[in-house]
Amino acid sequence: MQFGVTSALLAQLQPEPRFCAPGLRGGVEALDGTLVYVAATDPSRVRGAIGAAEAQALRALLREAREALRPVVLLLDSAGARVDEGLPALGAFRLMFREALRSRLAGVPMLAVLGRSCFGGASMLACVCSRRVFAPDSRLGASGPAVVEAFEGRERFDSSDRDRVAGLFGAQARRPLLPDDEFADGSIQVQRIRAWLETIRDGAEWDACAEHTRLEKRLDAAGMLYDSPPAPQAMRDAVALLLPSGYAPRFSGGVFWSEPPAGSGKAVFAGCISGAAVTARDCWVLADRLRSLADTHRGSPLILVLDAESHAASLADEQVLLSSFLVHLSLVIAQLGQSGHRTTLWLPGMASGAAYVAFAAPVEDVAVLASARVDILPAAAQQRIIRQTLPRAPDVRALIAAQVADDVLDGRLAGYARRLRETGSELP
Repeated sequence: MQFGVTSALLAQLQPEPRFCAPGLRGGVEALDGTLVYVAATDPSRVRGAIGAAEAQALRALLREAREALRPVVLLLDSAGARVDEGLPALGAFRLMFREALRSRLAGVPMLAVLGRSCFGGASMLACVCSRRVFAPDSRLGASGPAVVEAFEGRERFDSSDRDRVAGLFGAQARRPLLPDDEFADGSIQVQRIRAWLETIRDGAEWDACAEHTRLEKRLDAAGMLYDSPPAPQAMRDAVALLLPSGYAPRFSGGVFWSEPPAGSGKAVFAGCISGAAVTARDCWVLADRLRSLADTHRGSPLILVLDAESHAASLADEQVLLSSFLVHLSLVIAQLGQSGHRTTLWLPGMASGAAYVAFAAPVEDVAVLASARVDILPAAAQQRIIRQTLPRAPDVRALIAAQVADDVLDGRLAGYARRLRETGSELP
């Protein structure tokens, strides 16, 4: 294996190889008397992409580290999920990221050391960690440069322009957004990990309130917080079809939510159902609404709904580091599940990429309409990355077999009715 800019650090660590796959090396290493779980992606193999085998190995490593409450160090030089594997890679990544969320909420100290590339799902892994270390040439983002170019157009963003790419994704561009992270001037040595271990002796709890405030200020500084066009009528009509009688939806941009009377124990509905891409602002607004559940609807089930092409591959969203907003939303949902709210995700239309993972990883159950379209990435992104568009799943059984979904909703909403009866709600 050749590990690019993280090779020297991996050679210094030499973890016992216990959690391995073709593109991943993972194991346990003793540092100054502390057992540390270490995993490294291999950028010489399909640019470090994380396929089903790599996700399964990493899932096992994260679970064992969480059960033992041992620190985790991720050496990430990766283009993200392995797109050419399609749905199996997406389903495996969903289950692996669920373990990462649980580890973070359990207070497992997690450090991400970034190589040259950290895009897509790898960027979400980096952002779920309690701290990151950037190499001088590290690039971090939810979408790679070619995907941003495909969606924005070359006249707005040329992915062959190295200075432009560094100005959007590079370590210096990320430094103002992540002031508590470390930015190396040269090679990264194992002493950095030893120094980090000294700072986390008492654990690394996730401070939801502090992170929510930091992200709010980031959106505000970018002028994105209050920019909320009215919800399109098609979105309002779709929400009306989903909600039972007595529910009055509210909207903010691409987000909707609808709550029953406080203390009723009935389900809360919320999500993104515009069909458009999920933005950083969408993630923050939805997280903001969901965080109020702990006070106003204790124990109420939460039914999330996602009908979105993917996450937003825009300049504006990458400038505020969309990955951190996606991860924040995931952690909020996962925390609600741990505090007694039964969480379910409905996929009635489109879903793909990091937006799918952000919604699907933290919930207990994902239910999909037979007519829904779930992909590892939108067709345009597939064309840019693997020069082809993967065939759609032949039927909903393929989604369940790939662990992308767990249950089926039929076109007449019979499944909706069953779930609503379980939560004490009523259909019209």
